[in-house]
Amino acid sequence: MTMNDNLPRTVIWLDDLRDPKDYIDCESDNVLWIKDGEEFMRHLTEYGLPDLIDFDHDLGEGSPDGYECAKKVVEYCLEHGKKLPQWRIHSANPVGRNNMESIFSSYEKWLEALMDSKS
Repeated sequence: MTMNDNLPRTVIWLDDLRDPKDYIDCESDNVLWIKDGEEFMRHLTEYGLPDLIDFDHDLGEGSPDGYECAKKVVEYCLEHGKKLPQWRIHSANPVGRNNMESIFSSYEKWLEALMDSKS
């Protein structure tokens, strides 16, 4: 067991409408509810990756959507040489969900191939 095993995870709940308290355990995790894509991107730039991001796709008119935020996470990981944080998608938008799953899956496969080529 490491010293961090007892610390709460940092979780970003990205959704413009749904309250995370209705869907996830906010007692044991440090949950930050971010309601729009621009705020998400600012937070990522300023504080880096959380332990887990729980994505919605449709974040309100005029806001970058969940897919744009997912792309930003992948760009951040590429720029900083990081693995993706844990991620979940709770969006009811099937096309948006598939797009986000695809970009994360593609990055994870690319990173795995890169690591295999170095060993």
